[in-house]
Amino acid sequence: MHQKLLKILIAMLLLMNMTVFAGANYSEWAEDSILFAQTCGVLTEKEDIWQYTEEIKRGELVPLLLRAYENTTQKKAPQAETNVFLDASEDETAIYLLGIMNGVGDGRFSPQSPVTREQIAKIILTLQSACEETELILPEAYYNPMTDFMAVSDWAKPYVELAYNCGIVTGYEDGSFRGNKVVTKEEAVALIVRSVSLQEEPVEPPAEQADETVYGDTLCWNVEDFYESGEITVTWNRIRGVEEYTLTVMEQRNSRIEGDIPPNDPKIYTFTDETSHTFYLYPNRTYQLTLTAGEERLTKTFYVPYLMLVEQMELANAVPQTKEEADALMEEISVPVWKMKSDGTKIASDMQVIVHSAISDRVRKVFEEIFAGEEKFPIKDMGGYAWRGGTTEHNWGTAIDLNYNENYCIYKDGTTVGECWLPYENPYSVLPYGDVVNAFEKYGFTWGGDAWASTKDYMHFSYLGT
Repeated sequence: MHQKLLKILIAMLLLMNMTVFAGANYSEWAEDSILFAQTCGVLTEKEDIWQYTEEIKRGELVPLLLRAYENTTQKKAPQAETNVFLDASEDETAIYLLGIMNGVGDGRFSPQSPVTREQIAKIILTLQSACEETELILPEAYYNPMTDFMAVSDWAKPYVELAYNCGIVTGYEDGSFRGNKVVTKEEAVALIVRSVSLQEEPVEPPAEQADETVYGDTLCWNVEDFYESGEITVTWNRIRGVEEYTLTVMEQRNSRIEGDIPPNDPKIYTFTDETSHTFYLYPNRTYQLTLTAGEERLTKTFYVPYLMLVEQMELANAVPQTKEEADALMEEISVPVWKMKSDGTKIASDMQVIVHSAISDRVRKVFEEIFAGEEKFPIKDMGGYAWRGGTTEHNWGTAIDLNYNENYCIYKDGTTVGECWLPYENPYSVLPYGDVVNAFEKYGFTWGGDAWASTKDYMHFSYLGT
């Protein structure tokens, strides 16, 4: 139940500085979401007249949510014999009965009122809960780095916290959240599209026949609808007269610092006999897949969020408050590492690090994968638990720093710790798509290199995301 709740399949909630297509009624970034919503029936002819860059009202959001619910669950929304609110339509009553939206008080639904960022954080979480038929579990404690999080309404704080930890909402470049900022229509559509498993017109999968090759007249493929970290398999049919099939995988980090980290080099796979390919999706990335066969091409882009696991939430709610409490929870472990000699050769070694006992096994797995990686990434400095006061995760044994001189930290005010970060040049600098970052993120850690809008901490890997 908890895992289903955390399968958040969307990118950033509110993208800033958007440009609009000439002659179009929506921004360029929103085109794919709007067109997809039209093919799924979330948007109908009624919305053709919309100017999508305008603010969305509660009454305008309701039919989109209902269509998304019915499309995802293949169920009809409930209908009440009498309206619950003085000013609500049947659809607005239905959305209330589903538990997705509430009234505003005094027996009113207020369909003409706008929707804010903090409000839609709750709405989209309750939409997912209704579609998946799961209970919405809210966090009891908050560790949110957004500078104005305390200005978020008290009722909204747990929803914003959960949505933030699951990758639904992000802050602005200045570190703020701006919970009272009104959401636009295109932002609402994109959020719905990326948060529930909407279904297009069904495509028949390639037929299977023993010992025979099955051909189709056009290229079609099957890509999973739910995107979370882990293996994913892409399958496709064969076309008469086409012998070679090319799958190109583009990978982009979901960086909270705009333009800081470019996309990874594309991975290109060529097939002649195969009709499927399996590869690993890392969290906190956006992937674009392109399948080419002759003159035909299929493209799909999807977002894999950073997911906060249930055990992470439990640990965040029970962090030690004093050095004495922390000391009692720590465990010193030995992990395999590569050391680099002055001539550049690498030798196997081991290092000790102190971490919270609850994550010691997870940390061992991280370093085992780094050690087994093709990079043979060299480690000369490592820091784990250290009681420093304040709210750093080093107090709790849930953060690890690597090679601090070559993976420096740059604070918002320009203060630096360390000397540089030179990926692809300095062998001690971690690569944004390399073995170190991949291993840590695979096991639930956040990389400080692009996790926040203000501080860049390239050495830092934290289990609770701070």
